[in-house]
Amino acid sequence: MQHYDVYGPTIIATNEEVHKILDTRCLSIMMENKPGIYKNITADDAIELKERLVAWKAMNMNTALPDVDLIEQLRGRMWDISKPLLQVCKLVSPLHYNALADALLEVAGYRIEEKKESFEGRIIKAIYDLSPNDTPEWDISTAYVLDKVNDGVNEKYHTTSQGLGRKLRQMGIKTTRATGRSKILMKRNALELLVSQYGIQKNLDPGEILRQTFDLK
Repeated sequence: MQHYDVYGPTIIATNEEVHKILDTRCLSIMMENKPGIYKNITADDAIELKERLVAWKAMNMNTALPDVDLIEQLRGRMWDISKPLLQVCKLVSPLHYNALADALLEVAGYRIEEKKESFEGRIIKAIYDLSPNDTPEWDISTAYVLDKVNDGVNEKYHTTSQGLGRKLRQMGIKTTRATGRSKILMKRNALELLVSQYGIQKNLDPGEILRQTFDLK
């Protein structure tokens, strides 16, 4: 990975998968597979566009970017990336603001799905399924969480208790050891935040699914 200073938003083109840390700071756009004969673009082809951009910058360099309302689904780092793009869009082309917001929401949806299927997502799902519904603070046996994380996974790829413990510490989830047994300490607000970040839903029994689907009491 190369490190360098940038003036503003930068476009990176690559035919290899980017590093996961860099990926969290980018909006990934997958190019469609369209074989064909294309012009070999050179720097000279962008001169007119560059001139127009410089002229626009000169006209607006003393203009403050307009404020934009927070989009709840884009909280966190995704909002840090999205906000300046939305501000510039609101200044340059307000008519395309909603289209850009929809595109950003679609990217956020993809990211949540990826997080849900990740190792961390499986851990949060296990903790969520094993947690009570109406208690502000509680603890869960780490062994129970480990069993649930490994459930349905080929034994060859099972996570060890040590591996789970390291990952819990990396995620900022507190554990304690009492009477020789490890337990996860959890608070309602912390769990709700993790559930939101990873797009987790609790496993429901068939009757509950029917009630939610048809809004039955």
